[in-house]
Amino acid sequence: GMVLSQINPGYRFRNIQFNMMTTNTAADVSTDAAFPNTNNNSITMEELKKRLPPNFRGVIVTDIETNGIAWNAGIRKGDVLLSTSATVGDRMWPKTSLEGIKSAMTSRKATSSTIQMQFQRIETTKVQNQYELTLQRPTGLEIEQSHQDGYVTVKGISPNAPRLVKYAVRVGDRIVAVDSSIGDNLWPVSTVEGVISACTSRLPGQPVTMRFERPQELMQQNDDETTTTPTTDQSQQPLTQIVSSSYQNGKKQTNMIKQGGLSPEKRKQLLRRSRDLLKRYMPSNQQQQRDSFTGKFNVPSMVADKIVDAVASASTSLDCFTLSMLMTAYLSCREPQKAIHLFEAAVGVRSDGCAVGDIAIIHGHDHNNGGIMVHNAEAMNEYTTSSLLRAYAMIGDLSAVKRILCAIEGKAGIIVDEKETAAWVGTRATGGTIVADTHCYNVALSAVAKCGPERVPDLMLLFDGMGDRKDLVSYNTVISALADAKMTQEAFGIFASMKKAGLEPNRYTYTALVKVCKLSSEMGTILNDMRKRNVQPNVVTYNAMIKTLCQQSQWHDARELIHEMESVGVAPDSLTYGYLMTSLSKAKKYGSCLALFDTACADPNTMTMTESAQLYTTAIAAASATRNHEKAFELVNRMNSMAIKPDQKTMTALMSACMSSRKWALGVEIYRKIKNPDGLAMRKGLECMCHHGCFSEVLVTLRGQRRRKTSMNGKQIMYVYEHLLRESILQGDFATARAAFTQLLYGNDIPSSNMLQTIVDALDIRVPRKMEQLAFAKEIPESHFDFLLFVLDSLTNRNLPVDGAFYVATLRAGSRMGPLRRKLCALMAEARALMEENECHIRKDRIAACTEPENPLGWEDLLHNYDSYKGRLSSSSNGDGIQLPFLKVRLGKKVRLVLLAEQDLSYSTKRGSGSGGVRPRQ
Repeated sequence: GMVLSQINPGYRFRNIQFNMMTTNTAADVSTDAAFPNTNNNSITMEELKKRLPPNFRGVIVTDIETNGIAWNAGIRKGDVLLSTSATVGDRMWPKTSLEGIKSAMTSRKATSSTIQMQFQRIETTKVQNQYELTLQRPTGLEIEQSHQDGYVTVKGISPNAPRLVKYAVRVGDRIVAVDSSIGDNLWPVSTVEGVISACTSRLPGQPVTMRFERPQELMQQNDDETTTTPTTDQSQQPLTQIVSSSYQNGKKQTNMIKQGGLSPEKRKQLLRRSRDLLKRYMPSNQQQQRDSFTGKFNVPSMVADKIVDAVASASTSLDCFTLSMLMTAYLSCREPQKAIHLFEAAVGVRSDGCAVGDIAIIHGHDHNNGGIMVHNAEAMNEYTTSSLLRAYAMIGDLSAVKRILCAIEGKAGIIVDEKETAAWVGTRATGGTIVADTHCYNVALSAVAKCGPERVPDLMLLFDGMGDRKDLVSYNTVISALADAKMTQEAFGIFASMKKAGLEPNRYTYTALVKVCKLSSEMGTILNDMRKRNVQPNVVTYNAMIKTLCQQSQWHDARELIHEMESVGVAPDSLTYGYLMTSLSKAKKYGSCLALFDTACADPNTMTMTESAQLYTTAIAAASATRNHEKAFELVNRMNSMAIKPDQKTMTALMSACMSSRKWALGVEIYRKIKNPDGLAMRKGLECMCHHGCFSEVLVTLRGQRRRKTSMNGKQIMYVYEHLLRESILQGDFATARAAFTQLLYGNDIPSSNMLQTIVDALDIRVPRKMEQLAFAKEIPESHFDFLLFVLDSLTNRNLPVDGAFYVATLRAGSRMGPLRRKLCALMAEARALMEENECHIRKDRIAACTEPENPLGWEDLLHNYDSYKGRLSSSSNGDGIQLPFLKVRLGKKVRLVLLAEQDLSYSTKRGSGSGGVRPRQ
């Protein structure tokens, strides 16, 4: 009962719609007027521009049928479709195109009779107030369904309603969410039936929490009523109103704000309300480990920001409990800098443990009244210092961690990284009660362990300094760090000392020990020890074992371990198959890798585990190695049907499959779809372009790589140049080959012997190997020989020696051509001998006489203008004739081959001048 349309940036609509009223696709959608109306619920372009930003891209509801399924579910025109159900399972996959939605519905129909869709409603008017109330039943609210915007609004308030409802709720407010009867999550509601069901499905006496929104048109009326509302009990007021009332008093009594802000009773009330808010929005330990509160979902951090601003605006201080909860809220959202800044401003000491330096200050939003957070040294305790250590551990500041430990232990005057430590007030060394307990040291150990194997000596020094404060977490941290550093004996030594200290190892201990095992028998010993101690291994432990076995090419033992996992009830995950597939690919067992992946995809028990871009990338790489690009494209289509977005590695593997099957055009097409390719992807893409004949684009790309810092390294650039030279020569495009070689030399790069050999092979010149002698060499076209001379001249102009094998190839090619080129090769041999005998004297004479020509004669110039130079050539640097071009050859181990080629050249010259006979045997 609705119509979906796709909108691109700039409010541009595609020319198709997905009409879910008839399950067909309509065409010719107008972009400057309302969409075709079936009722009064179609959206116009003016309404759309009010709801969506200009850069919006996605799918929206442009028409809806009144009293249809979608209407009764609460969907209204202008709602944005965010995601749909996956093909299998309960997961939701994001959608931004009509094709993706249609594909999801088609594939979902094969596995289920229902599909879920997630919508988002974007308001045309800005809502400036949102609040939550926890009410007992009956709530005293009269609600109705608005047919204009689809919201559930408050129609009236009963005379017998609770005082909180009369005070906070206004007629016209919207109910947007109600908490579930089980758990603390608030679920969006858009129908009256949904609100009634959420309230009536509770146990007797169980309260219900609702989230309200107040539209903008009611805000001015609300403000006028607030100024005339009689004073009520402060315990029922929101946090912001408590702070506002203190400001109203502060305007009349400014001395009170400057001397400390709130009274002790109001300060306690403010901090108590702050802690209640943090408890409500802070995740539990399990939820914090499962979810990541980052980006736009950092709700605990936003709540903490509001509380910090309220405390600073009230010119009061934090206590240790509130400070600890605020810092935990910031750390749960991966914002350690805010936690560090808050600790320094709340306590009044340098957070990094330094003795000198400026201390941070937090101002409130009302600067005119001098709102500032007051320092409170009593806010520092074991919990706040532990949170501070965690914050510095997150940013990897090991020096600050060391200074903080010294400050807690009262060790003042110690220099750590050229900064002097301070002794904090309140620690046991200064007469207080704060000590560096086991938790503080464990945080410090974790920070040092994350710095890498080079910090192992510092880790052991800190671990030995703990004394009898070591616990199981301390031992596990050290064992894991030693295992990562491949220090097997040291790791097992710490494990033995842990058992000697009376501590029972857990699965984390054994998981760390598995990393240093080298034999399957050692892993069997660890498993037996776990069974004796009744420690059940989990999937992480088994994955560590499987990874170690795969690295040692023990695939049979790895598969047996997977069967053991299933027998004990531990289900493999995507990492399990990833380790095994990667090891099979490295061992070049590509068929086994693909068979394992297809088996896992076909098994209903493991099908969901294969929905990973990494596993598909490994499978595509295996298909590429077998030169089966059809299989690779089939895997990519399967990824798209399951709403798994291919990443850059996936596209690179797909490009490799096209290259192995010599589908260069497909490889170029895939490369152009990759945004911001890395060095490997760019190398493979440019190689496909070379084979496809896109030489000019490759040259421009390589020139840009040299001018600015990019993703390709020097080795990858030389690899592309080599392929560009070979393909341009094979395709007869010598102009591109000359441009590529010139660009290479003037980019301060030196051609390698392999690159010069690639040129020789592309020109189809056979060079004798070792001491093999060939009676005849294959004659090559004149353009090929001219390119050889161009390479010689280019190397000479850059004062680079010519490789011996390349010199031999040039002589052998010229000796089987016409008399002019044979004569030129003879002059080359003469120039090489002259350069080898009198190199130093020639250079000194030219420098002393200043006779170095600005444009020296080149071999290619000599070939094409030989008649003009004939008779004036001179092999002496002091002569009056024209000096032969320089030719310095790097002989190396090619001395015998060079001499044989020059000797063969002399015989060829004689044969060319005589009647022609058989070459004498050597």
